[in-house]
Amino acid sequence: MTVFSRRAAGSAVAGLLGAATLVVVPALLVPAPARAQAPAAAPAQDTRQRFDIAAGDLDRVLNRFAVAAGLELSIDAGLTAGKASPGLRGRYSAREGLAELLAGTGLYADFQGPRTVTVHASRTRRLAPVSVRGSGLAADPGRTEDSGAYAAEVVTIGKSARSLRETPQSVSVVTRQQLDEQNAHTLAEAMRYATGITVSGYGTGTDNVSSRGYDFNSYQIDGMPVGAGQGTWSTSFFDMALYDRVEIWRGPTGLLDGAGDPGGTLNFVRKRARRQFQASGALSAGSWDAYRGELDVTGPLSEGGRLRGRAVAVYDDRQSFTDYVYSKKKVIYGTLAYDLTDRTTLTAGAAHQSGDFRPFYGVSIYPDGELAHLSRSTFVGADWGYKDDSITSVFAELAHALDNGGRATVSARRLRRRADSKHLGWGATPIDPNTGLVGMLPIAIETEEVDTAVDAHLNLPFAAFGGQHELLVGANWRRNRRDVGYNLSSYGQGIIYQDIFNPDVHVPEPDLAVENSTEATTEQSALYGQVRLRPLDNTTVLLGGQLAWWNTEDRLNDQAEQSRPREFVPYAGIVQDLTRRLSAYASYSTIFAPQTTRDSNDDILEPREGRQYEIGLKAEGLTRRITAQAALFRIEDRNRSMTDPAAPPGTGYAIAAGEVVSEGGELEISGELLPRWNLKAGYTYTDTEYQEGGEGVFNSQVPRHAFSLWTRYRFAPGSLDGLSVGGGVRSQSQIWYETQGIRATQEHFTVTTLQAGYRYAPGSEVTLTVDNVFDEYYYSRLGGTRQTYFGAPRSVTLSLRHAF
Repeated sequence: MTVFSRRAAGSAVAGLLGAATLVVVPALLVPAPARAQAPAAAPAQDTRQRFDIAAGDLDRVLNRFAVAAGLELSIDAGLTAGKASPGLRGRYSAREGLAELLAGTGLYADFQGPRTVTVHASRTRRLAPVSVRGSGLAADPGRTEDSGAYAAEVVTIGKSARSLRETPQSVSVVTRQQLDEQNAHTLAEAMRYATGITVSGYGTGTDNVSSRGYDFNSYQIDGMPVGAGQGTWSTSFFDMALYDRVEIWRGPTGLLDGAGDPGGTLNFVRKRARRQFQASGALSAGSWDAYRGELDVTGPLSEGGRLRGRAVAVYDDRQSFTDYVYSKKKVIYGTLAYDLTDRTTLTAGAAHQSGDFRPFYGVSIYPDGELAHLSRSTFVGADWGYKDDSITSVFAELAHALDNGGRATVSARRLRRRADSKHLGWGATPIDPNTGLVGMLPIAIETEEVDTAVDAHLNLPFAAFGGQHELLVGANWRRNRRDVGYNLSSYGQGIIYQDIFNPDVHVPEPDLAVENSTEATTEQSALYGQVRLRPLDNTTVLLGGQLAWWNTEDRLNDQAEQSRPREFVPYAGIVQDLTRRLSAYASYSTIFAPQTTRDSNDDILEPREGRQYEIGLKAEGLTRRITAQAALFRIEDRNRSMTDPAAPPGTGYAIAAGEVVSEGGELEISGELLPRWNLKAGYTYTDTEYQEGGEGVFNSQVPRHAFSLWTRYRFAPGSLDGLSVGGGVRSQSQIWYETQGIRATQEHFTVTTLQAGYRYAPGSEVTLTVDNVFDEYYYSRLGGTRQTYFGAPRSVTLSLRHAF
């Protein structure tokens, strides 16, 4: 039992609690001290006062609340083990504040006097209070694993734990519960039901993610940026089994990354080692010989969990609805955490994934833009095609909790991607309407990407002007090097013709040696800062930005270099609490995006610049297990690369004079609508238009209207206890691809998924999922003479998850 109280000024315990520091000590080793009365000046339980308590470990948050409220609070230490809290901000009475902090935890406060409280688990007997000193560094704020929730109480994108309502930006979370229910194992699968996100697959295990009309050119792993690995020639991203959740930031990321495209970024939050032993496994089998197995084990490696570890292993082997296409994947992940002191934790780990694929580059279209009504199993390529890729990451983090509730963190990460492939599939011609022939080019590709980063930052709460505020300062350095070697047969000599309606995959394999090569290296260092000011009880102002030094080198048989001595990327936002559950916000962010296109002097173009304006509303339920948000945005993207009108035709020279405007709105609701009923739904409107350097729509692959929904209902205890039903809907408006006045169009379509499940024990469940129930025939991506891809037909997946 933990006792949180305010004691006499001379007490050593009061010294520890006054510093808001909690240290775990086994209850049997600490005798229960006599209780002391709270100071006379302490507020009564029904008197409201201002609280400003940061997110963290539940033990620590309750301690800070008890000190501030003048309470003596007793709780069994086992009830708070492994639980995080989003903190508390606003004016509350002691009763209201405790109810808010304990919402969704399965605990309740029992007031035995004006300032004496015991916290119990629901439907459990009252325990005699035994005093212990509580815990130290918050282990994993925002963890969604085992929560069973669709709504995340806090997000950690931006290097601090914040509720969605405290963030003046459009942010969503795909929780571990959603990933498991939706059988989401790849990046594309994880984003299927994400609001405002468009996924483009390339048939090679590689997927591009975009938002607000722009591809993401980098992601984050635990808050540190890494190249997104876009396009056909890149490497698959890590399997989703490694992550607790995916946090989605829509809009420019200058506050987070400095340089980057304005669409947004994804923050993949790794699973961490836990103090309690836990083991689980998963098996699944599905259509087209899709088989998968997972094993996840975590727990203490020393007495008391001071040293703890976690290991995740995955094997995935599947064919495809496209003939001859297959993929095999092996993943291993391990991490260790060691408490150097009660306030300092060192975390380190590594992950490796290797894959073996037969890639597919899609199908061609007719010269007039008409889409051929082909079988979705059509494979245009060769049976000797292959792609081997791998990705390896090592990382370390040192975190220290400060006496005043702040935190200092130093992180380092190195990631290496490699891919080697040879195949026939680079479409060279549209479909001949008379013969059905298409020209295909053999190609060999070798790529390597090495991404290294170091980051150090300090979170500091401080008091000023009668209020509590927070400061974040930090510095980072990142270097990304990407090498691509290839051999693409020349037109007219290496083209192999196939009948797209009856392709012959047994064509001779040519001798393709890698000859051409490109090498691009980008290095960026930055100083960054954010200050979160609370001038009024119901108002928060966020000011921040990055001062970046940036350099890029791009070599293609010769050398080109561009650098900026420094570039400041500012950000500003304001959150106004309209009620205790509803906030309005507005934000302004800037764009700084390097380019690789060259001008007539063979120099790389100056970076793109621009800005975004965003306003919105955010709401959360009483238990914070449901959230809703609405946003309107406008992006102005200037100095885009456009063809140099003064350059000779065919040279490819460009100038930085284009401008694009992207504007629209987003609506989202996520969480527990009613007991045992979870739902996530989102609608997005996106309009992208050229203002200069082009005409009409900027990105016609992004639908103007998109809607997604995923829901699940678990039956109450009784005759149907353990059963659940659910499913999803994805619907989007028309998309098209246009070149030289010829347009190919995919009309609006809707895809429906149904699911039934049975939970036979806590954490153990079997589910049956039918995707594309009505077998909708559609193209998921249009690409002209090549890279036009079908959406998947109806499929069935049987999954079993078991907690040991």
